Amino acid sequence: MNSENPILSIITPTWNPDMDSFQKTAESVLSAIRPDWEWVIMVHNSAPEVTEMIRKLTGDRENIRILEKHDDTHSPSVPRNEGIRRARGKYIYLLDHDDVIEKGFLETAVERMEQENCDILIGRCEKKLNEEGLYEVPMVLDFPETDQECVQVPDDPDIKGRLLYGAPVMLACKVIRRELLIINGIFFDDDIMLAEDFLFTLRCFCRTKKICVMPKLTAYTYVQHEGSLLQRMMGEDSFPVETYTEPVRRTVKLALENNISPSHYVWIMMGMFTVIYQKSSMSPEKKRQMMTEIQQYIPLLKFDGRRKPKSWE
Repeated sequence: MNSENPILSIITPTWNPDMDSFQKTAESVLSAIRPDWEWVIMVHNSAPEVTEMIRKLTGDRENIRILEKHDDTHSPSVPRNEGIRRARGKYIYLLDHDDVIEKGFLETAVERMEQENCDILIGRCEKKLNEEGLYEVPMVLDFPETDQECVQVPDDPDIKGRLLYGAPVMLACKVIRRELLIINGIFFDDDIMLAEDFLFTLRCFCRTKKICVMPKLTAYTYVQHEGSLLQRMMGEDSFPVETYTEPVRRTVKLALENNISPSHYVWIMMGMFTVIYQKSSMSPEKKRQMMTEIQQYIPLLKFDGRRKPKSWE
């Protein structure tokens, strides 16, 4: 298999990145990439010198494609979607420009996806905070207990809803069959900025019957740092209330339309909104509107989301 027909496309959207962080990303990809993989770097609305710096970091390799997109949007979903459309791999892996690949995950994941013929493969996620006082994203780090190396998730709406709680929604925890996305028109909503990965993941879950989990294989370490968009949204007053509430409305609506319980997702978003209410410099009126919106979903809660499920049986 050559670079014109790769088995895996690593897609990295970037916009005027901190080059020290991007260098770590590049080092992790360059140490992992194989001849039958490609790395698609989507440079979005960035200065011309950014592309040149990235080119110098990544070197002149046939299976690294540095592409540019310039438009009037500011959403990270736009370059992600462009990367999905322009990728050539059988499978895709979405890696942000300040993240790193966990050694050995992709090679094992692709091999297992070929063996199991699954559409989505999910690995474990770890997390750490780079600074004190940051908003800590609530997520379950462990999957239900099992001795198996690879588990097929039952095609059950309630269990798919359970997967919306925690690590399985993280983009860098998953390898996805590209055909699943293209045939079903599954892309990121480019007009939302918060929790877009939940909505994207739910769309994937709604369109596939075969999801596999490797509960012992670490896919990704989520490093939370002060400069991220999420941390900004936790503390600033510049974002309208709809920035926070619209993703919740869309995700809950899609879940209910597909008979999938949104309980686990609502638990996470209630925690996030509570932190914003307590710590953000958002105006009192905005806080009131935001909490009123999230509280309407309380009747949908059906479980104690803080307890890790023991099995998928």
